[in-house]
Amino acid sequence: MTVEQEQTFTGVMHVHSPNGDDRFIWDKNDPVSVAAARDHFNTLRGEGRAAFTVSEDGAKGEQIREFDPKLERIWMTMPVAGG
Repeated sequence: MTVEQEQTFTGVMHVHSPNGDDRFIWDKNDPVSVAAARDHFNTLRGEGRAAFTVSEDGAKGEQIREFDPKLERIWMTMPVAGG
């Protein structure tokens, strides 16, 4: 495979918000975009959001606590209020 044929891997973080579904995209081959996505993930986790992997059929998978740039899709939920 030549450099021209090499595919860009793009991951997307879906962030459930009052606006609907905000998206944050990174390229696993670009250290700058991976670092930005990791920082965004950590900020959202610090706000109390939960993160889940997303399977190919779109169903939620396992909960994750650390950013993994190899994942294609991550879903971030809003904090749940207790009471």
